[in-house]
Amino acid sequence: MAKIVDKEQKKQAIALACKDLVLTKGLHELTVSQMAEAANVGKGTIYEYFNNKEEIVFELARILIEEHISKLQKQISKKQNTREKIKAFSAFFYDESQSELREIYKQFIALTLLHPKKEILEFNAKSIQQYHSWLISILEEGVEKKELKKEILDLGDGFCSIGDGMFIKTKITDESSNLQQKIDRYIDAVFDLMEQK
Repeated sequence: MAKIVDKEQKKQAIALACKDLVLTKGLHELTVSQMAEAANVGKGTIYEYFNNKEEIVFELARILIEEHISKLQKQISKKQNTREKIKAFSAFFYDESQSELREIYKQFIALTLLHPKKEILEFNAKSIQQYHSWLISILEEGVEKKELKKEILDLGDGFCSIGDGMFIKTKITDESSNLQQKIDRYIDAVFDLMEQK
C-alpha cells in the first residue's frame, strides 16, 4: 500500500529543514540543490512543492512569523501595563532570543523587495495588518483602563513604522548595538506624553 503524504506537512518540513542553510548562506547564495540536500530529499521532490528557492524562503518565513505571533501573544498577556506590553511587542527588533527570526525576516524583506509576487505581497499585507490591529487593540485596552489618552490611538502606525524603520536602518548601517535603547526611549517618550496623569 502506498504511503499517504500530507503535502502541506511535507512542504513545511522541507522549508524548516532549510532554516540553518538560509541563516548561513542568505537568499542570494542559496541553491535549490543545497536546499534539497539540507531537507534530505531529491531536487525533483523540491520542485514538487516549490517552483524556486524564493518560495522555500517565503514558506520558512511564513511558518516562523506565525509561530512568533503565537509566542508573543502569550508573553504580552503576562505584562501588567500598556507601556510594558508595547515594549514586549517591540522586543523582536533587538531581543537576542529573536536573532534567528530577525535574520529570516531580513531575508523575507529582501525577497519581498526583489521578488514581489502576489502571494508574498498578500502575506506581507496580511501580517502587517494583523500586527497593526493587535497593536491598536493593546492601545485601546490602555485607553479603556484609563492608562492612556485616546489620542495615542492615532500613533499606532508610528509604533509599527518606527520599529521596522529602526530595524532596517541598523541592518544597512550595522549600528545595532543600541537599538533597544532607541526603541525604548521612543516608547517612553510617547507614553510620557500620552499617559493619564
